[in-house]
Amino acid sequence: MANGATPPQSWGTRISGAYTIYANESITLTNGNASNYGYLYNWYAVNDSRKLCPDGWHVPTDGEWTTLTDFLGGDLLAGSKMKSMNPILWSSDNTDADNTSGFSALPGGLCDNFGRFKDINLNLGSGVLPSTTPMKRCSAA
Repeated sequence: MANGATPPQSWGTRISGAYTIYANESITLTNGNASNYGYLYNWYAVNDSRKLCPDGWHVPTDGEWTTLTDFLGGDLLAGSKMKSMNPILWSSDNTDADNTSGFSALPGGLCDNFGRFKDINLNLGSGVLPSTTPMKRCSAA
């Protein structure tokens, strides 16, 4: 790919680290998804032993996210306390955001296991935050 990223359509079958830019945009695009939201990483990249984060930082576990959201008032209140108030990056009303935590979460979307990009700019009341804790797989019974 031109941006050096992994083609996302292979994410569902990959067993190694991968990253992409939302909608496969070029890294050189001014004010594009990479400059506004950064990269999207799969779980293997997040949990790689070479570490994704700079020295002194780490990708949190699910338990660490829970500690943070509990401290901020629980799941129903924590999101607004963590959301960036930048109105340009949201496609819908973001009046519930106050970013009192200083976290500045952005609506960067996601790439699912089938390589489909979803939910950028949306104020859905939920989000996907990286964790070193593997997700539980669901199966039809």
